[in-house]
Order: sequence, then structure tokens, then C-alpha cells
Amino acid sequence: MVQRRKNMTIRRVAAILKSFSRETPSLGISELSKKLGLAKSVVHGILDTLGDEGLIAKVGDPPRYVPGGEIFRIAHVVSQDQMLERAAIPAMEKLHDLTGETVLLVGWIEKEVRCLVKIEGKLPVRLAVYPGDKFPLHAGSVGKLMLAFLPEEEQEKLLKTISFTRFTKRTITDPHALRKELQKIKEAGYVHSIGERVDDVASIGAPIRDSSGKVIAGIVVGGLTTHFTLEKLKEWVPALINATKVVSSKLGFREEQKER
Repeated sequence: MVQRRKNMTIRRVAAILKSFSRETPSLGISELSKKLGLAKSVVHGILDTLGDEGLIAKVGDPPRYVPGGEIFRIAHVVSQDQMLERAAIPAMEKLHDLTGETVLLVGWIEKEVRCLVKIEGKLPVRLAVYPGDKFPLHAGSVGKLMLAFLPEEEQEKLLKTISFTRFTKRTITDPHALRKELQKIKEAGYVHSIGERVDDVASIGAPIRDSSGKVIAGIVVGGLTTHFTLEKLKEWVPALINATKVVSSKLGFREEQKER
């Protein structure tokens, strides 16, 4: 009986905390009482206790209640990177099951594009890419993907820092040619690369957006050109784009928010 009463109290506390949203950032005792079917005295008692713990704050006159500072402190425990990885890994695993190839989650760390998560390909010959590795911005799917979706001013600043090192005969080494390539990628919504950074390696990539519509990361699928052919690239693009849309949706993005 005592345990059941404790469980009921916890459920009531949870119900009150979950009542706050973007649409209802502040609530009064009467509103909570009506919404949850609880007596005003019960709601008042719970709010007082939550207030003592910093989970709820009282504002205004007549008083209304809003999430307290402790709620925001707890929310920041889950960093953007953690949220991104939690949202992306299930989609990456599905792509891995479909393609059998190496799947990467990539993103900006300061002004560098790095590998955040890697799911190894199923074939014996593996790509020498590891979490933390940095990618050039002008060669291969990873760098071009992240560069293409930057705001124009940021993109131009970074373009001026690129040394345009030639890695293979297919590496883009001309700034004008790269600008044209980046525009094509942005218009298509994805990138593909064959032998630009490493001979005999092909890849495709698509962007991940946050709740504001900003591109914060990308998923890239890569493998050897002996089996990851141009036909395969084209075949897997829809699945890749769908995967990144699913991840973006989990991060709060809606299609109408896309930056043009």
C-alpha cells in the first residue's frame, strides 16, 4: 500500500513536469488541477516541493509556475553531440545492414570536419578512418558535404584557408571548380565522390539538420570501388537521404524550416 502511494506521487510529479511545453511555458494551479484531474491542494503541495528543489519556479501575480533552474541544468547534461549520436546511430545501423559498407557520422569540431562515429564495413578490407580523424574540405564526400551547406559568408572564409592539396588525380584543386561543385551538392541535397581523396574509394553523403534548419552533421557511406560502383551509389542515395531526414526529424527539424 505504501509503495503504491509512493508510485502515485511520483506519477503526479512527472505529470506536472510534463505539462510544460513550448505552447504552455507557464501554468497556474487551476489549469494544472483541471488538466490532470487533481485537487488544487494536491497540485499546490507538489509545486511547493518542486519549488524547494529548484525544479519549478513561481512567477508573476497572480502566481504562475515555470520550469526551474535545475530543469535546465539537467537538460544540458545531454549535450548536442550526445543527442546527435543517439539520434543517428539507429539510422546508421540500418544503412549498414542495407549496404554492408562503412558508415560514418561526421560533423564540425571547431572549424574542422571530423569523424564522430564509425560503423565498420562487413568486408575484410576496411577503410582507414577512425573517430576523431580530420578530413580535408576540398576532397571526398565528407569535407565537401559539410562545406556545401554552410552559410555563404562562412563558406567563403573557409575556402580561403584551403591549401588544395592534391591527393589523387581526381582531387579538385581549383577554388572556382570547388565552388561550382559545392553549389551542385547543395542543390542535389547529397554528395558523391569517387577516388578524390583515396584511390579506389567511393562514398556518398547527406546532411543532418538541427531544429533550426542548420546543417550540423552528415552521414557518409563509403567503400571500395571494386564493389561500391557508380550504380550502387545511385541505388543507395534514396535510403541515405531518408536516413538523414529521420535523424533530422529526431533533432526537431521540420522540412519547412530548411534554409534556402
